Amino acid sequence: MTRVLSFICFFGIFGMLSAQVTLAERNALQAFYTATNGATWTSENDAIPGNDWDFSGPVTNAWYGLTIAGGHVVAMDMNPINYANTSNIQSGFIPDELADLEFLTTIDISASGLTGTLPVSITTLPNLVSLNVWYNDLTGNIPIEVTDMTQLSVLHLGDNNFTGTIYPEYGDLVNLTYLNLSDNDLTGTIPVSLGNLVELRSLILGQQQLTGNLPVSLRNLTNLIELSIQSTRIDGNLPEEYSELTNLQILRLKSYTNAFIGGLTGSIPNSYGNLVNLRTLDLWGNALSGTLPVSLSNLVNMEYFSVANNQISGTLPASYSSWTNIIRFEVYNNDLEGTIPDSYSSFTQIENFSADTNNLTGSLSPNFSQWVNLETFNVSRNDLSGNFPQSYNQWTNLEVFNAFNNSFSGTIPATYNQWNNLSNFNVNNNQLEGTVPDFTVIPTFTQNLTISDNRFQFGDFENEFPFYDANFSGFRDNPQAKVNDILTLNENIGDNVTLTTTVSGSQNHYQWFKDGMPITGAPDSPTLVLNNIEATDAGVYYAEITSDIVTDLTLIRNDITIIINCVIPTVDDPVDVNACLSYTLPALSADNFYYTQTNAGGTQLNAGDVITTSQTLFVYAGTTGCSDENEFDILIGTAPTADDPTDVNACLSYTLPTLSADNFYYTQTNAGGTQLNAGDVITTSQTLFVYAGTTGCSDENEFDIQIETTPTADDRADVNACLSYTLPALSADNFYYTQTNAGGTQLNAGDVITTSQTLFVYAGTTGCSDENEFDIQIGTAPTADAPIDVNACLSYTLPALSADNFYYTQINAGGTQLNAGDVITTSQTLFVYAGTNGCSDENEFDIQIGTALTADDPADVNACLSYTLPTLSADNFYYTQTNAGGTQLNAGDVITTSQTLYMYAGTTGCSDENEFNIQIENPTLVDSILDMEVCENHILPVLNSGNYFTQPNGTGTELYAGDIINTTQTIYIFDDSASCSNENSFTITIDPLSCEETPVPEPEPEISCTIDFPNFFTPNNDGVHDRYVPITDVCSPAGTLSIHNRYGQLLFQTKSLDNTWDGKFNGKPLPSSDYWYRFENAENNEVITGHFSLKR
Repeated sequence: MTRVLSFICFFGIFGMLSAQVTLAERNALQAFYTATNGATWTSENDAIPGNDWDFSGPVTNAWYGLTIAGGHVVAMDMNPINYANTSNIQSGFIPDELADLEFLTTIDISASGLTGTLPVSITTLPNLVSLNVWYNDLTGNIPIEVTDMTQLSVLHLGDNNFTGTIYPEYGDLVNLTYLNLSDNDLTGTIPVSLGNLVELRSLILGQQQLTGNLPVSLRNLTNLIELSIQSTRIDGNLPEEYSELTNLQILRLKSYTNAFIGGLTGSIPNSYGNLVNLRTLDLWGNALSGTLPVSLSNLVNMEYFSVANNQISGTLPASYSSWTNIIRFEVYNNDLEGTIPDSYSSFTQIENFSADTNNLTGSLSPNFSQWVNLETFNVSRNDLSGNFPQSYNQWTNLEVFNAFNNSFSGTIPATYNQWNNLSNFNVNNNQLEGTVPDFTVIPTFTQNLTISDNRFQFGDFENEFPFYDANFSGFRDNPQAKVNDILTLNENIGDNVTLTTTVSGSQNHYQWFKDGMPITGAPDSPTLVLNNIEATDAGVYYAEITSDIVTDLTLIRNDITIIINCVIPTVDDPVDVNACLSYTLPALSADNFYYTQTNAGGTQLNAGDVITTSQTLFVYAGTTGCSDENEFDILIGTAPTADDPTDVNACLSYTLPTLSADNFYYTQTNAGGTQLNAGDVITTSQTLFVYAGTTGCSDENEFDIQIETTPTADDRADVNACLSYTLPALSADNFYYTQTNAGGTQLNAGDVITTSQTLFVYAGTTGCSDENEFDIQIGTAPTADAPIDVNACLSYTLPALSADNFYYTQINAGGTQLNAGDVITTSQTLFVYAGTNGCSDENEFDIQIGTALTADDPADVNACLSYTLPTLSADNFYYTQTNAGGTQLNAGDVITTSQTLYMYAGTTGCSDENEFNIQIENPTLVDSILDMEVCENHILPVLNSGNYFTQPNGTGTELYAGDIINTTQTIYIFDDSASCSNENSFTITIDPLSCEETPVPEPEPEISCTIDFPNFFTPNNDGVHDRYVPITDVCSPAGTLSIHNRYGQLLFQTKSLDNTWDGKFNGKPLPSSDYWYRFENAENNEVITGHFSLKR
């Protein structure tokens, strides 16, 4: 026994010594312990001393969080449970010395309260594959050197305060399976290069101010299980290509806010129905539109679905009933309509159903009672109706029930008080009535109970009210809808009328109102009796009901309108009066009276009273409450003073000036004739009247207007003269002046003008005169261009002329004016004109336009071996180059090489030319096969050149390589091109006698090897007959399988029947057609041939 124990002790010491880490690593651990305040670690202060970092002894696996292997620290995990409150460390920073633990493969110092930056030195650890600093307070930029750690598999930097951007270089970390940069202060866009990380299982980037669009390149991450880019400011559409991420289980793309500021737009792609492994789809708070795709019903593993706070329309797809594992279903705050499908009763695992703030209609299905795990039910702010199903009492886990702002009616089932976990019940603003369930039996329900804006009365909950009022932090029952029906009563004066209201409750009080005012002395009773009613009792009555128990609620009875029937008297209706200085009231009909205020108010006046001030009077007939009344206005005017204009003498017209206020022009006395206005123009002599006041209280003056006619001055045309101009005689009383209004110097007929100027012709006297002006332009003699005569072919383009020179088709600027650049196509004489009329110069020149010959235009030629040039039209010639260049050829010349020739006709400058191509081809070569004699048949071999035919020159029936010839015949091998052909033939003789052979002993029986070559295949990628597969049973013989097209071209060849053909040649799909196979058995030299069809 002693020897055994000694051995164990020795082995233990040896093992401990052999595992001791290096001094550099020990020092690194000491620096880390100091930097992270090791004395405060949980492990250093618990009751387990064996896991302390005791630097007085060796470093062992017993030290908390360390793994030692081969004498080195290979792992450090200070938060094995990975919760936010379970780390061994509470504060500190990451020291540079941590990089001296060069054999580390794993670092987990998450949730450790660390501050400072992430040291660049940590990126030099060559063996590190997992780095987790999640949930600390690290700041600064993430060192870009992290992207050099290409060996990393896990990089978790989330929940810190890192700044900067997401580096494109992260795309170099191609071994990453987990990348989490979320919950930092990173900005900018998501690099396209992250699409290179094809090994990723989780990509988590959200909870920060990222912008731009979602990169389409993430489609490459086909191993992704989780893609979370939530709570960012990313916008644009949902990439259709993400439907290729068929391994996704979690897709979180919710927006930063639910205020429709930015976020993703467009619709949810139908192709997302391909994400059949998806369990979470979170698109909350974007600006998505369109409808919910029915294709998402394929996602039968769905547990969490949120499209809340978007702009989605349409209806809830009934087919989502396939989501039998759904736990959370959120579609609130959209534009959805229609009903909640009854098929959703299949949501038997659901805990949260939120469809509030939409346009949903219809009623709630009783079958939703199967949602026995439901905790939150919210359908508020819709237009749902009908009763609350009794069966919902099975929701025994329910905590929140929100159905406010709908049109639900009926009663709340009493058994809803079986919801023992209830904390919030809100049915505000519906049409519910009847007894409210006794929620006092739920001991923990003391928070929010809202039943206001319904049709409840005191008796529906007065027994429970004291408890609700005293214990609930949020109880709301006020207001409620008005009670009883609206009534209109038609009664007669003297009738007795009883008004009533019916409201449940044991201690109610009543206050009756008329026309909005409390009725003094009305009884505290549900009944109000009006005896011997009068006209004054007409009005609108209602009651306010209060309760001594339900003290916070006042109920109001609907209005009762009482109409008193009476005979309305007929009252006089005087017209309005305009009087001067005073007005005497006339007599009225019997029982009619004048009053100065309405309803027989103010002072009563009598017929004969004199009214001297403007006012409104009322004529009243009848008694109070059954009377009639009319009113009329009396306007008392004062005598005005009219304006008194002086007589007027005017030339041609006179514009009426503005008068004093309340003065008007008329063409006849006493405001008669036509009323004129200030600004009107008078063109004839006449007398006008100025009138002020109203009828019976006015003043008037008249004045004369004399309109004189004006003389007509001569109107001379403008003059263009060469060198000078002599003034002609004017009409009588007309004179020339050098300035307007007879100003400047007066000139006379016969005066000679030698400078350009404007003169004025004046006639009449000042105040009634006429004047015209005219311009005299004195020009100098110009010199016109003198073009030489022109000979042109087909056309001639006129060149530019000197300034102020113009082309004309006739002399003296006559005919049509032409412009530089105009094209002349006919022979003619043109004139170049310069100057103005009377001071000009002109030259003429001739243009001769010639016609062009038309060159022959031969068609292109394809000839075999040679081509003889045909005869051309007269004056046409062959040339080897354009424009009569190269060598001239003649009709009859023989062309033996391909080339382009030119047809030229005409002379230089007026000619025509056409070209044509001559293609000289050589005869094609075809295979030559010797005549043969066979006993049964012959299989046509593959040709290198030419095709098989049963008759000469490519006629008869076309045959193909692989066809079996079993009758004696001659076969032709023919080929042709555009202009050449060639042909050989051979004869196949069928002689059955040549098949006779000497009998041989029958071989020993052996296992038969049968090959079945299918008659067709369909390479359409539908999983059925996609490849051409020869079928073997008990064996797979060795040999060569070749496949040819109908022209004998080899398309596919293999030495193993396990290799099959996909219907492609050089990577391109071949068309539907017949193809031939040939199998040469390497074991017995047997050759099997035949053909099959490819169908698409």
